[in-house]
Amino acid sequence: MKIVSLLSALTLLAASICNAATPEEEEKFLEAIRAAIAKKNKEAYIALHCLDRATDEQKASLAKNAEFVFSKEFQVFEIRDVEPSRPKELIRNGVKYSPNLEATKMLHLEYTSELNTIAKIQKNIGEKEGKMMLVLMVPES
Repeated sequence: MKIVSLLSALTLLAASICNAATPEEEEKFLEAIRAAIAKKNKEAYIALHCLDRATDEQKASLAKNAEFVFSKEFQVFEIRDVEPSRPKELIRNGVKYSPNLEATKMLHLEYTSELNTIAKIQKNIGEKEGKMMLVLMVPES
C-alpha cells in the first residue's frame, strides 16, 4: 500500500514538473497580461482566465473586475511561486468553491492605493493544455 502511494505521489510530481512553464513561457504570459491591461482590452484580459465551470454571474463579475484592474497603475508586475497560505477552497452562502485549475504559479501585482499604501492583487495561475491561464474559484458541482 505504501509503495502504491509513493508511486502515485512520484507520478504526480513528475507530471507537474513536465508540465511546468518555462521562464520564457512565463514572460510571454506576463507580457500578454501587461498588454491587455495597458490597452484596457477587456476581451483579451478575460481570455487569459480559465472559464471552465464558471457561472454567468462569475463571467460578468470578471468583466467588472477588468475595469477595476484597468484603473490601476501597477509598480510591480511579476509571476511568483504559489503561496502555501492561498485558499484551496472557500464556502460562500453555503456553496463550496474550488479552483478550476491546479495552481502552479501566482500573478502578483502591486499598486499605490488611494490611501497612499501599497495594495496587492494576487491571482493563481494554472495550466490547461500546455497554456498558462489565470485560475477562477468556481462552484463545485
